Amino acid sequence: MQNQPIPFNKLRLSPANARKTFTQAGIDALAVSIDAYGLLQPVIVSPATDKKSFFDVHAGGRRWRAIGQLIKSGKLPKNAMIDARVCNDEAAALAEEISLAENIIREAMSPADECRGYRAAMDKGESEEELARRMGVTVRHVQGRLRLADLAEPIFDALAEGKITLDVAKAYGSTSDRDIQLAAWNVFKDSWQGDQPHTIRRYVNDSAIEASSAVAKLVGEEEYLAAGGRIERDLFAGEGEGQWLDRPIAEDIARRKLEQAADAMAVGTLGWVRVLLAQHVPHSVTEGLHDYYIRRGELSDEDQARMNAIEERLQSIEEELEDATDPDAISRLEAENEALDAE
Repeated sequence: MQNQPIPFNKLRLSPANARKTFTQAGIDALAVSIDAYGLLQPVIVSPATDKKSFFDVHAGGRRWRAIGQLIKSGKLPKNAMIDARVCNDEAAALAEEISLAENIIREAMSPADECRGYRAAMDKGESEEELARRMGVTVRHVQGRLRLADLAEPIFDALAEGKITLDVAKAYGSTSDRDIQLAAWNVFKDSWQGDQPHTIRRYVNDSAIEASSAVAKLVGEEEYLAAGGRIERDLFAGEGEGQWLDRPIAEDIARRKLEQAADAMAVGTLGWVRVLLAQHVPHSVTEGLHDYYIRRGELSDEDQARMNAIEERLQSIEEELEDATDPDAISRLEAENEALDAE
């Protein structure tokens, strides 16, 4: 095989190319990479047997599509020269073998290497937004990889060496506190639970509050942040999700809100409202409570006379309602009955 530049309009996708499926998102990302860095790996071609001066692309179909996309968008000229490795053997079997070999043997960049690359780019002054655009990924993806790059050293080394999976690494990275990460690592590194992301994540976030919890909903994210609270977004958490790290701040705000609501209640001289920061009231809180029956004091002669008059009038109203047919009269009697009953 020999390398030579070939005009894009002289290249066509070979039916022997092994890769038959691809995602548009992958092509978009590859186009961004080629636009930024150029074609880092040449396509593998052989002369077309049915059309003179044309070449069939046997390996590099995604690159061919990405370059076509750049030409269509005007970022590359129509006759852009493409670096190609030309195989003179035109046999379809050999061409397909070349395509299979490249797709099977090629090894994707490891998550650890990707994290190191993103960190190096950030250290050179690139922003998360610029890096995401250039690499054809989301800003949240970049932030997630940067979080992994900042894992405590033993955990990152284990990821780089393939001793833990990416999901396990993400579980440790659900908090940015390295001391908590290391504490969890020391608990789980030699445990049978060390490969269970949900167990590790629950351990590292034990002192935090879920953004979906009742306390968080009562407080509200805006007020919590204004009070100095911190929110730890998981690697793939959406807006309004994550871990509230400062439980005391959240609970203090929640308790004050409940106390304000309690103060606004008119409970009378014999009642009170006890604030309890919980969705379920335990028996230990209510076991000392019991029904209270108000003892009536002695009535004065004047009050007794009024009571007798009310009882007589209520009896009269009841009799009048039995004979009443006019709606307005019925409404007046019912209103008077309610007023006297309340008195």
